[in-house]
Parts: sequence; structure tokens; C-alpha cells
Amino acid sequence: RARQAFKDDLSISALPAGRLLQETFDAWSREAGLEWKVENGVLFFGPPEEIAPAKEKDAKRRADRKERDKALSALLARRVTIGGENLAIRQVAALLEPALGVSVRCDPETWHRTVRLSLEPRERPALDIVRIVQAAAPVEVWLRDGVLWFLGPTPPPFDPYAGK
Repeated sequence: RARQAFKDDLSISALPAGRLLQETFDAWSREAGLEWKVENGVLFFGPPEEIAPAKEKDAKRRADRKERDKALSALLARRVTIGGENLAIRQVAALLEPALGVSVRCDPETWHRTVRLSLEPRERPALDIVRIVQAAAPVEVWLRDGVLWFLGPTPPPFDPYAGK
């Protein structure tokens, strides 16, 4: 139907320069009686009954992500007093757990890292501890279902043509 709509009338009103791309797509699709979405980096136009459920799902996912980010920020703003010499990341996580009052876990890659840290035992925001860990080793921090996770960086997608 999207293809047919654009085939029937390829002219769409000109829009003023400087508009956001989202506003432009909204205006174009509204004129054509269509909706649009982005899925896996690809732009799709289609009838509202096909696109609307995906847009609602995306909006819910964005709202959930925003709530998780807000909860993580609040958690890491808490002041904690931890310290020690020659600590592995898993040991820092174990010290953070009772200080924050939540479960703190590491993925296998982070658990086995050989990086060692020394922390002066003083009160500071938990975010400072996380930043110290991140400065020593590439680690991502996520809050999922009440568990604070220290995760190794996501590997890049497999490229079958790399090195050729």
C-alpha cells in the first residue's frame, strides 16, 4: 500500500529547511495516509494498522529504558564507603553489594579480569567507584530487575569480510 500511495502521487508538499527529520517523515506520511517506523536501522513506510503496533512497542521500550536509567542514576548517587588494596573487579562488586543494598553481579568476562584496583576507604558516590572501575577496564554497568551488573563490553558484530 505504501508503494502504491507513492506511485499514485509522488509529489509531496515541500517542507521548510531546518526541520527535524522526524517532523519531515511525519508530514510526508500524513499526506500519503501512511505511518513510518525505523527497525534495525531501516526506514519503513506502511499503512497505520501495520506500523502502529511496532511504534507502540518502541515507545514502551523507550519508556522502560528511561525508567531503568533513572533508577540506575538514583542507585549510583548513593554515598558508600568502601576501600581496599589490590582488589579485583569482582571484589569491588562484592563490597558494593552490602553498601548499596542490592545484588551486584559480574558476567564471566568481568569476573575473570586480572585488573586490580586500590581504593582509599572514604565516603563517595557509588558512581565514583563505577568510574574508577571503568577507567581501569572497559566495563558497562546495567541495572536489571534490581540487580546491578558489571558487564564486559559488547563485542562488535561479526564481519565476515574483516581482514580481507
